[in-house]
Amino acid sequence: MRVRFTHACRAYYNNMGLDHQAGDIVEHADDYARYLVSSGAPVEILDDGTTGNGPTADYDPVGTIAAIQAWVGTDPDRARQAYDTEAAKADKARPTLLAALGELLGQLDATGAAE
Repeated sequence: MRVRFTHACRAYYNNMGLDHQAGDIVEHADDYARYLVSSGAPVEILDDGTTGNGPTADYDPVGTIAAIQAWVGTDPDRARQAYDTEAAKADKARPTLLAALGELLGQLDATGAAE
């Protein structure tokens, strides 16, 4: 995964304060990049670090909604995996995430690709 900082900030990771400037790119550090996304740091995702299509083992079903949506992107296989995993939580499922994934799946089913 690669992310770019949109603003200067200090991010704390593994008990260390790491200073970043706007435009800094984090790459080849998937755990750190995913942490930045899930923690709401001022970053934009440049790519999710995968090659090819389909679900991968890096899916975190307890991640934040933003992190899961970033992982899914517009990939229908990932959207289905995330939806099915979340729905399987029954009464602990997050309705906001299910709605967003359901909407994406509906768009993908209707057009064959994301709008």
